[in-house]
Amino acid sequence: MEQRTMHGPCEECRQQIADAEREMGAFVTAVARHSGPVAAVRAAEHWLELAESMNPTLVDGRPIWRELTIMAASRLATDNRLNGRVGEGAEERCQVK
Repeated sequence: MEQRTMHGPCEECRQQIADAEREMGAFVTAVARHSGPVAAVRAAEHWLELAESMNPTLVDGRPIWRELTIMAASRLATDNRLNGRVGEGAEERCQVK
């Protein structure tokens, strides 16, 4: 009986996934640091929604994830669900004791 091996995504695909993970991770970390955990969760949701709904601009056959991050930041800035909640948790980090 012939044994089959499973192959994962091609190297180019793995690189694109790694690039997207780094970009989203940096964005969510920055939002968490500056605006708190509630905003960070919403930032991740916006980023993923955009990534799923669009084909990011390609340069040399590779997506520009930064463009997607800027769009997610714009959505986050106008997110009505965060009114009055952005910064929750950030105040404690900024208080001098």
